[in-house]
Amino acid sequence: MFKNYNKNTRIYNLTILFVLVYIALLILAMFTYTGGNEIDINTKGYSFFSNYFSDLGRIKSYSGNNNICSLCLFVTALISINIILIFFHREIMLFFKNNPRFKLISYLASIFGISSSIFAIFVPLFPEDIYPTQHILVTMLFSNLLVISFIFYAFIIRRDKLIPNYYFTLILVYIICLCIFLSFIMIDFGFSSNILIYIQATGQKIIIFFGFICIACLSYGMQNRIKLEIKEAN
Repeated sequence: MFKNYNKNTRIYNLTILFVLVYIALLILAMFTYTGGNEIDINTKGYSFFSNYFSDLGRIKSYSGNNNICSLCLFVTALISINIILIFFHREIMLFFKNNPRFKLISYLASIFGISSSIFAIFVPLFPEDIYPTQHILVTMLFSNLLVISFIFYAFIIRRDKLIPNYYFTLILVYIICLCIFLSFIMIDFGFSSNILIYIQATGQKIIIFFGFICIACLSYGMQNRIKLEIKEAN
């Protein structure tokens, strides 16, 4: 299992790196967004509280201006991070393949995680202003599959003695927050349209950034787990 230690940990280092790159590219995309949102098409720039991440991937912003710079950054961010995440999920599956306690559960976690990343790659390829139905569909598939994947990962972390329990707490808090956020998308709570936009747009950013922080932490945790198992084996 540990003959290729550097190879085993390389993907985790790349995951942490690309999480940082992903966040940086999204922030740059926000600064280059050409204005407007569902509430007011005349607003300048990008609003943290009333613009969705999907607005960054529009070909034309709500203001009617060309949004090509923001679009390119958004596409690059989502495709690059999710290609890395496909290998991240695969690496966890391979790591536990000889462990009878976690072989099946890690396989399921990885399958749902990989499926989630594949759908996430299609999110920017279906700009919201051109393909709204397809965009919403792949976004919901990506989000729901990610929830299932994280539930399986939480189970592994909770049962694995070499991974500290605070990783489980972090993942559990994220799962709860993500489920609450998805409920605001799928259930009508009777809020006015403007209030709902504020809740969804703000919550979306918190959830996405929180989710990728969890993935970076899990990558770090897996690196430490490998080191601990090597130490115990010696």
